[in-house]
Amino acid sequence: MSNLNVLAIDLGSSAARGILGSWNGVSLERHEILRVSHQASGVPLVWNLTKISNFARSAVSAAAKKLGRLPDGVGVCGWGVDFLGVDFNNVPTTPARAYRGPQGVKGRAILDLADWEEFCESGVYPQDINSFYQVAGLLAEQKDYFAGTQAIEFIADWVARDLASAAYGPFNECLEVPAWVSAGVASTSGFFDLNRTDLVPSWNRIGLAPEIIPPVAPELSVVAKRDEMSVIRAGSHDTACAAYSLGADFSGIFISCGSWAIVGAITEKPVVNRSAFVAGITNEATTDGRNRVQVNLTGMWIVQECRRYWEQEGWKPSYAELDQLTFAANLPDGILDVSNPELIEPGNMPAKVTRLAKELLGIELHHPGEILALVHRSVAAACFRAVRDLQELTGVSKAVALIGGGVKDPYFVQVLRQYFPKLIVADAESSALGNLTAQLVTLGVSEADIAAWRSTKFICNTN
Repeated sequence: MSNLNVLAIDLGSSAARGILGSWNGVSLERHEILRVSHQASGVPLVWNLTKISNFARSAVSAAAKKLGRLPDGVGVCGWGVDFLGVDFNNVPTTPARAYRGPQGVKGRAILDLADWEEFCESGVYPQDINSFYQVAGLLAEQKDYFAGTQAIEFIADWVARDLASAAYGPFNECLEVPAWVSAGVASTSGFFDLNRTDLVPSWNRIGLAPEIIPPVAPELSVVAKRDEMSVIRAGSHDTACAAYSLGADFSGIFISCGSWAIVGAITEKPVVNRSAFVAGITNEATTDGRNRVQVNLTGMWIVQECRRYWEQEGWKPSYAELDQLTFAANLPDGILDVSNPELIEPGNMPAKVTRLAKELLGIELHHPGEILALVHRSVAAACFRAVRDLQELTGVSKAVALIGGGVKDPYFVQVLRQYFPKLIVADAESSALGNLTAQLVTLGVSEADIAAWRSTKFICNTN
């Protein structure tokens, strides 16, 4: 199939982007048509839903203007675990609380469930950010928190449903589109058991009717069609999309490094055993219906927080300036645990890193380049340990591929190559690329044709 144009709405934790992909039958061209910065803010910490939805609608309109017609498809991908309540018309009935808030910690303490049993039920590693704990925490704060709510939706699904149903831009009338939760993003929540369609047995501890969670819908499927534009479930979760960008035949280990550093491998079924639990492994769905066994690590969010703080203080360095300072740093050996709770919460991140380096490592940090060098080294070391654990648990011992924003960080790539000399450096825009190619496959393009184009751009073999 030739001459298809598809739009990826790629929601990140600090920016949202609209990427237009044009497929001519043999190759894919990509163009960023819209970008907006955003972040969770306020007390409590919430996402700005109006800004996010307006961005997505504007991206569709911008794509239509550029093409002179609607794109053939649009798909939304974003981070996992965060959700909101909606009524029958997809109107929010609750804020979209951010996972870095305190509600998950509260919910986990209240539920007081054994971590091992929870892991066995869902395959999702017990973490404070999990949607399951967030729901319990929000109800503890306000028992009628979900009053008037017909369904709980994940943010990426809410945006997709809005694009499929609302009157905006080129669409004068609303469509009736039922609520759903996409398999990709729903698998991050801890709501579902290992088959990813039924709620976990411990759901009854929450105190909400199970009907508040909509049916799970498969990826690579069409939500609705608006004129000639199909709204498509194209992975839904950003890491699912990123992994899909490598192709269905990639059988190595990937490191998807953005705000989070996700180290993962593809398996046919969830890996649920004591060794996986001890290693902090979690299981999530792939775009094509298999399993992604992975370790979720704090990644470049620490760097982003440092840069945000410096900008607030009046210093606004370019990425090139930060790269230069980082390469110039001369540090003794030592790494921090990037999962340290202090490095997961917002705040004065440069001061946190500097203090932890002195207290835990005996290293004095004197300038931004040293701070960033230590962070990059620490993230790379954590990725190495996670790759080693996955190799032992899954038997996968072939290629290691770096995807995501970390590809554009030369110091990080250099440090990773010390651990993995044959590191495959793939696509920096992997989430958007996976989103686009999933849409093309849903619309009938052969995976083999996409693989042929991919081979001309990226070396993703597994030798």
